[in-house]
Amino acid sequence: MSMARAQHDVVIVGAGLAGLRAAITLGHAGRDVVVLEAADGVGGRQRTDVVDGFLLDRGFQVLNPAYPAVRRWVDVQALRLKPFPVGVQVRRETGLVTLADPRRHPSLVPATLRSGLLSPGMLPPSHAGPHRACWLRAARSAGRSQGGIVPCMTRGIEPD
Repeated sequence: MSMARAQHDVVIVGAGLAGLRAAITLGHAGRDVVVLEAADGVGGRQRTDVVDGFLLDRGFQVLNPAYPAVRRWVDVQALRLKPFPVGVQVRRETGLVTLADPRRHPSLVPATLRSGLLSPGMLPPSHAGPHRACWLRAARSAGRSQGGIVPCMTRGIEPD
């Protein structure tokens, strides 16, 4: 019994983002390409799984449209990207809590401190720059207030 062997110019192992990009590029260059993937779907570490009706993203989910390769290979306009705050919301037994970057979102410092994910002892060191005053003011306020936003002005930057 003879087995026919498939002939390809290029065999790409892995259907992650790099493998898929390589396959497209080589295909456009006229190469006969086959992509092999061991998993049940493409995307590699960049995937979304559906578990009990919830969408769970795997991998690095931030796309910086300023990268030259992104501008060259991705239709950024079609993605309709939106900026988002530098921080996360974490679901805890009591509900969602916020952990945000105090340098970019000083008004979220009280919520970050109340989250239970940090404590005032984790405040930035004294060399942390002009936002240290906001952190300290917010830390004091967070202990007294349940929802107050502490306005912070540093170097003429309006609170967010």
